[in-house]
Amino acid sequence: MSEVARPHFVGLTVGLVLAIGVGVGAAALDKLSSESYLHSDTWGIVVGVGRFVLNSGVVWGILAFVAGRLTRRAWAAPLSGVITLSVAVGAYYLYAATLGDRVWGIRPLLPSITRWMLVAIVAGLVLGFLGWLSRRAGRAALIGIATPTLVALGAFVVALPSYGYDPFLLGLNLVVVAVCGVWSMVMLRARRADA
Repeated sequence: MSEVARPHFVGLTVGLVLAIGVGVGAAALDKLSSESYLHSDTWGIVVGVGRFVLNSGVVWGILAFVAGRLTRRAWAAPLSGVITLSVAVGAYYLYAATLGDRVWGIRPLLPSITRWMLVAIVAGLVLGFLGWLSRRAGRAALIGIATPTLVALGAFVVALPSYGYDPFLLGLNLVVVAVCGVWSMVMLRARRADA
């Protein structure tokens, strides 16, 4: 597979920009969705869907995958994944604690921040590496290529009971799974075209 020449830190740079956008966007939509006037109109539905998507663990996991996929070196891909997810968590809680719906300060949020930073480290290492692996030659790349779909399906199965089989939430989850499936197929086709 031919490797496109790109700057050394493009994966991390793209990951950081996306991480700040997702982190701040998720916290801002949390704040908007808590406003009572949004619950009955179309705007409330749009905010609710946006909040669901930006707070989705799949979307956050894909941040680390993309950062790793755009990274040139194997050792840097997991690091890019960890940094990307850590910045997303930091951006989320910084916005939430200053302008969002958690303005009572950082101290009460420390247990949540710690828990999500630990998740960012573990998931960032794994998903960053799998993103890097998806661009490599050989059969191992297929594991990386399948990662978005497998992550989306896993999240769907795990979360299914907690949604109470709500048709709206099931539909949103299925859309996320379908988008990830299409992305995996596009990566597979691109890989075959390069071969």
